[in-house]
Amino acid sequence: MLATANRADRTGRLGSPQEIAETVAFLMPAEGRHHWPAHHRRRRQRSGALTVERSVARRRTAHVTSCALPAHTRWPLSLCAPDLSPDNRARARLDMTTTAAFGWGSSHLNTTPAGEVDLDPAERLAVQQTLARYAFALDHGDLVTLAGVLTEDATWTVNIAGEVEQGPFVGRAAILDLVRDATEAQTDQRRHNLINMVFRRADADTAVVWAYLMLTSNAGGSAAVIATGFYTFTLQHAEGEWRIAKVFVGLDNTA
Repeated sequence: MLATANRADRTGRLGSPQEIAETVAFLMPAEGRHHWPAHHRRRRQRSGALTVERSVARRRTAHVTSCALPAHTRWPLSLCAPDLSPDNRARARLDMTTTAAFGWGSSHLNTTPAGEVDLDPAERLAVQQTLARYAFALDHGDLVTLAGVLTEDATWTVNIAGEVEQGPFVGRAAILDLVRDATEAQTDQRRHNLINMVFRRADADTAVVWAYLMLTSNAGGSAAVIATGFYTFTLQHAEGEWRIAKVFVGLDNTA
């Protein structure tokens, strides 16, 4: 079955839906399949970008049968089937990658034009602490902390190298479901390292922050960088707290 993935990589085609489904089944154990929130599955079904069939299982696991990506793009397995064993993930990464072009993220970053940063040092630190708690919550599956740093109507979107986008996932509950399902299937310890933070604009009520992402994993017994990218965070201040209202993640590669 791995030959199917290799063939798609060499020829630039993705293979038939059946070939892709067989490849997913081979590379991903049943307990590692990703649980897509119901509202997101419906959205992808309507758009045709991801074909799924509903499961009668309690967790409503989605079975991936095809991923409609541009013909010139190598199939990013971790997008359609993000929860693999460490060994299978390493094997898949060799054949199924998306290569980011220089400066690809500029079009996304420039949607948040620069403005005045009118925050005192204490408030800037409070914003940074909220983002740090977000990263810690992701890495430890701490849904209580994660819920506390998100607004009720928060949105979360991921884009890989300008080629493939998922989301937005709308609402705190949808984001918590996404993180819960991903971490339940995860077997390695990951660290979301947020670096090079830049306050793009800020006032007493709203802050927009850029940050680089360096994602590490201990899969295989040693720590390694498995993905790089950037975040754009929009935070709102209410009731004495800074909370995240919008998350955009731009990844340079699949992870």
